[in-house]
Amino acid sequence: MRIARLDLTRYGRFTDYALDFGAAPSNGPDFHIVYGLNEAGKSTAAAAILDLLFGVEKQSPYGAPETRSNWHAYSAMRIGARLELAGVAHEVARLKRDKNSLVDADDRPLDETLIKAELGGVDRAAFRMMFSLDDESLEKGGEAILESRGDLGQLLFSASAGLAEMSGRLVGLRERADAFFRPRAKSSELAEKKRALDVLREEREKADTLASTYAELIRRRDEAKVAYEAAAKALSEGRARAEAIQRLLAGLPHLAALRDAEARLAPLAGLPTAPDGWRERLAELQAEAIRLTAQQENAETAIRVLEEELGRLSQDATALEVAGRVDGWRELRSRYDSAKDIPVRRGELEGKRAAVVEILSRLGRAGEGEPQTLLLSVRTVGALEDLIAERSGVLTKLEGARAALDEARRAETQALDEAPHSEGRGGATEILKTRLQAARRDESASRLRALRDEMQRQGRKFADALAALAPWRGDEDALALVPAPGEAEIAALRQRVSLTIAARQSAIDRFADKSGEAERLKAEAAAAARATELIGDDAAADLRAAREVAWSAH
Repeated sequence: MRIARLDLTRYGRFTDYALDFGAAPSNGPDFHIVYGLNEAGKSTAAAAILDLLFGVEKQSPYGAPETRSNWHAYSAMRIGARLELAGVAHEVARLKRDKNSLVDADDRPLDETLIKAELGGVDRAAFRMMFSLDDESLEKGGEAILESRGDLGQLLFSASAGLAEMSGRLVGLRERADAFFRPRAKSSELAEKKRALDVLREEREKADTLASTYAELIRRRDEAKVAYEAAAKALSEGRARAEAIQRLLAGLPHLAALRDAEARLAPLAGLPTAPDGWRERLAELQAEAIRLTAQQENAETAIRVLEEELGRLSQDATALEVAGRVDGWRELRSRYDSAKDIPVRRGELEGKRAAVVEILSRLGRAGEGEPQTLLLSVRTVGALEDLIAERSGVLTKLEGARAALDEARRAETQALDEAPHSEGRGGATEILKTRLQAARRDESASRLRALRDEMQRQGRKFADALAALAPWRGDEDALALVPAPGEAEIAALRQRVSLTIAARQSAIDRFADKSGEAERLKAEAAAAARATELIGDDAAADLRAAREVAWSAH
């Protein structure tokens, strides 16, 4: 294992500090010396290596509770490193946690065996003793060597005596011997074995049987087994027979009904087989029969009521005398109903006549009675269109000439201002000639006219686009302030528009239906009102005559 970089991200008084040891050299020793003044942080870096490999201690002296601000809090402590394990680089970090404290660069938990496998079973104390020596640890290590205490002290003592690992082996053997047997001890391994042996001896004596007795027991067991199998077989056969008899007894009550049904079915043996689905069809026919029976009863009841009413009615001689006139009135009523919109049509006719008179006045042909005389010939129409187009071109040229005249006047004024006072207008004329020649060589005027035409065209296009935004009204500044909706909002608005159009069309259809129904009800109400007042033959004839005259005029 090699530490290529140590990151003191939040540890002790260090924040985002890194010790980079660089890449391993291809040849030669890989040895680094970190030096500094007292209190520079050398001991802190050594402690950070221990905490990185074995975890941050619970009461670490390089962290502080949440209430202290000069040290990093326990929950914020972080040590990072770039470790080269088996020739592969790993970015790891250690946090102050009870579980999953070893994480990678993305704070995902790592398995502790990644580092423990490289340490080879060395714990924190041994690693500190061998690789993290300081003044205090050197003093304590020397005392441990002199007293042969600790793993390192025993190792050095055994090596100096030529008896490697002898003391450890002696201690292990002494512990095993004490655990197996100790004088006057009640819970030694030997005592437990003796008690188990006594229990097994008692069980063996209880289970011990003579050979003759064992043979007799085996014989009696076999005879009992054969008798049991025979009894079980007989019991099974008896149960099967009993179940068969029980089924026959349960079927006896249904035998008489079966024979009765067979007797009734015998005369029907020659009939054809019913088709599939006859049960469902039978239920439908029964329901239809019930419905028709109810309709028949209702019809018979209505017939009886009508017959009774007919019997109570008597002939009205007066009504019989005017029956012919009533039939004629019905025909007159239909004609009257068809001519009831004559006043409306007359009003529309007067409106159209007034519009025609206004158009004739605007044309200077008031009182004209023949509309055909107002039609223009094809040649006249073509000449007018040509003149209109020519007038448009003349107006465009006129606007261009006016703009050029204004530009020339401004240039003349500027030339007079620039010419010396001694030269007077002659100097100004020379300046104007020079500018004219430069202007003739320059194509900026033509480009300016083209840009103006393009600006006008784009202005008309923009005005048409603004008009298409109806019913919204405003200028380009107001349009720039309107927030543009997103694709989802546009899709939702389109869906709402579709639903609104469908709802509007449904409302229009319902309005048309209700309007037709209202007109029908009005007509029925008017007919009912007119039914109470019969008009005479003279009034009917006048109405017919007015209708014929209006139709002929139409």
